[in-house]
Amino acid sequence: SANHGQDWEPQASGIGNYVNLTGIDFVDDLNGWAVGTYQAIIRTINGGGTWDTLYLGSSPTGYKGVDFISPTVGWVVGDEGAILYTQNGGIDWEPQTSGTNQILDEVEFVDGQNGWILVRDNSLLHTTNGGITWTPQTVDGSTVADISFVDSQNGWAAGGPIRNTTNGGS
Repeated sequence: SANHGQDWEPQASGIGNYVNLTGIDFVDDLNGWAVGTYQAIIRTINGGGTWDTLYLGSSPTGYKGVDFISPTVGWVVGDEGAILYTQNGGIDWEPQTSGTNQILDEVEFVDGQNGWILVRDNSLLHTTNGGITWTPQTVDGSTVADISFVDSQNGWAAGGPIRNTTNGGS
């Protein structure tokens, strides 16, 4: 939207209609990424004027969440515990090990080291080393639908009641 959300204009993603885009993230008004079924990863460098397909697989499984901390560094998460990491804007991706085969719905990093992943079973995965290792966390038995962190210590989880942590969830 160019007018504070009053109107929304469709943008052609350049990807097939059979792909359902399920996650999107922008680091500024120009650089953004979207992910979806068929392991789709697309990117724009002009605010969505055009989108480039970075990857498109043949399996209907896919990616659910994407988070970039700069125009070059980001993560993608999805089905079967998949985590991908890039240092060059999504041109190349390296897999990271989640330790689970659960669906990973969302990823949230506050810097290059500290991040969380929302797992479909209502747990979280947490890293303090850029995703080299992931440690399971729980959120007081609550259903978790979304997470948001402002730094390595302070975060919120929504889904039923809102929960807050001031120690990174440990």
